[in-house]
Amino acid sequence: VKNTLKELFYNTLNINYNLGFWTRELLKFGDSFLKLEIDQESGIFDVILLPVGEIQRIENKQEAMGSSTFKWDIHNLNFEEWQVAHFRLISDSNILPYGRSVLEPARKLWRQLQLAEDAMLVYRAVRAPERRVYYIEVGNIDPADVPQYMEKAKASVKKTPMVDQSTGNINLKYAPMTYEEDYFLPVRGDKSSRIETLPGASNLGDIADIEYLQNKLFAALKVPKPYLNYAETIPGGSALSQADLRFSRTINRLQQFLVIELRRIANIHLYFLGFEDDINNFEITLTNPSTQQELLKLETMKARLEVFKELFTNDPTSPVSYTWAMQFIMGFSETEIKQILRQKKIERKMFAEIEGAADEYTETGIF
Repeated sequence: VKNTLKELFYNTLNINYNLGFWTRELLKFGDSFLKLEIDQESGIFDVILLPVGEIQRIENKQEAMGSSTFKWDIHNLNFEEWQVAHFRLISDSNILPYGRSVLEPARKLWRQLQLAEDAMLVYRAVRAPERRVYYIEVGNIDPADVPQYMEKAKASVKKTPMVDQSTGNINLKYAPMTYEEDYFLPVRGDKSSRIETLPGASNLGDIADIEYLQNKLFAALKVPKPYLNYAETIPGGSALSQADLRFSRTINRLQQFLVIELRRIANIHLYFLGFEDDINNFEITLTNPSTQQELLKLETMKARLEVFKELFTNDPTSPVSYTWAMQFIMGFSETEIKQILRQKKIERKMFAEIEGAADEYTETGIF
């Protein structure tokens, strides 16, 4: 069975390349559909990746055990449940029987972040330049003629007559500063014309709202910021180690969804090859994404072992028995404890034979 599954996953399905592509589709859309090409003699000999948006999963709730069929809308094709492998992230019961993308919680936050960044750029472009206030002395001009006089003043300040070299026509070219950015105010009395400068925006470095949306976005994606180069690694690595542990738990949960459907593919393959008795008699594992998690397990086991040695000894007055300590301190089940004792018994006999081998060889006189 082991060799059969190796041939399925490494040769037929080319798992090193395909599994990564299936995983990307699964995380992006929440679902990934594979059409299984099956032969009675070879089992599953090929797979075809189906477009996610064109496949429907139809649940048959009338049967006692329940079953599913799949329909390809564009080509009007129907498939039985064993003909399609459906990888899905089941995290939202409202959209069953389909999965939910890991990007779904971040979609709204991504749009908000984009709008906030655009608004920040617009604010910097509009508010950052310095503005000028032109106080134009209008003297005793009639109030009805003041607007026309102000427009003439604007034109004289903001437009420069230039001669077009090709046509010889006079063109009023705008100066770099547009009149929308400045203010023109008429004054009377003892105040003469003058120009004042208004300072530009002084809080351009305040991006707390952008950072707030970024933090919410990373929380929705469940990816540590240092992994995406948005934050530097903290000296000592303690905080990053904790973030790595939380991230690895997320990856382990996603790996479980992959393993469930990979086991189903393997069972279908074994069934068609005549290994009905060996269905589910195997284990599929994926690489642990975090070494910190393994180190934490070893530290926990080391602490339990120290307590084990304190409570259990070979002395008859030991506070607890070996079986109790193995079950309630080390966390082994009764079946595992029996297996350990059986193995220790066999090993003790083997070690005794090895130790007595030298005397037996001497008695024979061969050596």
